[in-house]
Amino acid sequence: MQNTYFFSHGSPLVLFKKDFKDRLKEEGDIIISKNPKAILVLSAHNLTEEPEVSINEHYESIYDFYGFDVKGLKYNTFGNKDLAYKISSYINAKPKMVSGLDHGAWVVLRLLFEDKLLPVISLSIPIRHTFDFYYDFGKKLQNLREDACLIFSGGAVHNLYYMNTLTDWSLAFKNYIKEHVLNKNHKALINNHSKYFDISHPTKEHYVPLLYFMGSLLEGEVPKIVYEDFEMGSISLLSFKGEL
Repeated sequence: MQNTYFFSHGSPLVLFKKDFKDRLKEEGDIIISKNPKAILVLSAHNLTEEPEVSINEHYESIYDFYGFDVKGLKYNTFGNKDLAYKISSYINAKPKMVSGLDHGAWVVLRLLFEDKLLPVISLSIPIRHTFDFYYDFGKKLQNLREDACLIFSGGAVHNLYYMNTLTDWSLAFKNYIKEHVLNKNHKALINNHSKYFDISHPTKEHYVPLLYFMGSLLEGEVPKIVYEDFEMGSISLLSFKGEL
């Protein structure tokens, strides 16, 4: 059975954050050792009207940001077209060629695998759905773990207006997420009554991948923390994996 992960991808400068980089490299080595047929990656920046699965044979890294010098780093890799079509049929998602991998996808893949190229398939987030929908969609992805490692890339706290200040509310909301993920309390994460939710997520797309991750956990699988520090003030890098 392949692994499932939620990563808070932060800014592209996490490529140079040594402790984060070292920790993800450890997880990347674990993923490689399990020889997945593909990495199925869902990024907060890949938003569509309805679910889409990429069928590319090759992917370029998209520099969909400005003001961050990443010194030319990329993760240009290849796909698994046959598996992509099978996945699109199984989850009733549109197969589609995409322009490349956004930074929510390729930065995480670069941190995990460095120069080792693994086959990748991207899955988009359909907009304008409920949190219940995303959790339930995650449950549909459980069976894909026979072949594919699942990576959900978003952010536990993602408010770019507070990039240079570590605030009390960002710490409180990070701990709220941590508590309910570790207790596998998906209902609390779906309903999310935290008074800090709106300020932690002025827009919701970076939160949604966490709901997919929670749905993708198997019965008896235990969520574990991969990393939980911050960068650039209140941008949380809290990340999780499932452990059987």
